[in-house]
Amino acid sequence: MSTSASPNRQRPFVPTDLALVAALGLWVAVAAAWGFDLGAGQMALGLAAVLFAPGYAAVGVLFPAGKESGDAPGSRGVTAPERLVLAVGVSVGLVPLFALVLDFSLWPIDAPLLVGVTGVATAGLAAAAVVRRARLSPSERFDPSLFGFARSLPVRAARLRARSPLALVLLVGLCLAAGGIGFAALDAERGERFTAFYLLSEDPETGDEVAGGFPDELGPEEPVTVGISNEEGERVAYTVVVVLESVDESGDVDERETLDQFVSVLEDGETVHESHTVSPELTGEELRVAYLLYTGPAPETPDTDNAYRYVHVWTDVPETQ
Repeated sequence: MSTSASPNRQRPFVPTDLALVAALGLWVAVAAAWGFDLGAGQMALGLAAVLFAPGYAAVGVLFPAGKESGDAPGSRGVTAPERLVLAVGVSVGLVPLFALVLDFSLWPIDAPLLVGVTGVATAGLAAAAVVRRARLSPSERFDPSLFGFARSLPVRAARLRARSPLALVLLVGLCLAAGGIGFAALDAERGERFTAFYLLSEDPETGDEVAGGFPDELGPEEPVTVGISNEEGERVAYTVVVVLESVDESGDVDERETLDQFVSVLEDGETVHESHTVSPELTGEELRVAYLLYTGPAPETPDTDNAYRYVHVWTDVPETQ
């Protein structure tokens, strides 16, 4: 008596595509929870986790069947190219929906929380897609394996030739739009970047430094305090140039005198109050004192047009007796 293996032996069901999508979602959720900084090499994975993975998992729930093997018309499956296009489009719609739900929740919405929720939702949708796909017969399931891809190549080629050029244009436009949204989202995750630049004076009653209160007259060796707060997300070397200007009625500068120039190097999140003195030689009434801030060296001709930030006040400089 002899036995032989059945020729219809089925390959084990291993949804590798959904497993990878779920792993990507869990990875981005952990990264958001622990505050990991996505480097340049990980940016592509971060974009895929936000702009592809949630939509792919959702499409897997809605369409567990495949059409690549030439299923009968009317089946509820979609081809692999259609699945990829739908994944991007559905992701672009799902992520704002997650943000809307968070906006009505008790938690304050921010970029890390939104990314984390997107990752958890992706893993949940992928698990549901596995259950949906497992309930179908092997011949009906969407097969993302290399064997299934090779088996469906003739059908794919025929369908690709039948595609309209407009469909290709729409696909490229959708991918470009999704990429732009993704880069904007990743940039927003790093928070708003700015530099606060202001003048301070001493409160005569408390002795504390307060904003404003610049002296109405500048005398010799007049003390002035400048405040700089770095929120640029990186270390910055600032250059401050102080100029005294005589301005005519039309706003043109008749005379300009450089009173001081100094450099302050600040780490991200650092604030410094720089005290210095000015000794003007230019005299007159209604003169403009401009504090010009630059990131890096100052240009040869500093003015308010080329400054990164600037503040100015009007004051009088009497002639010395």
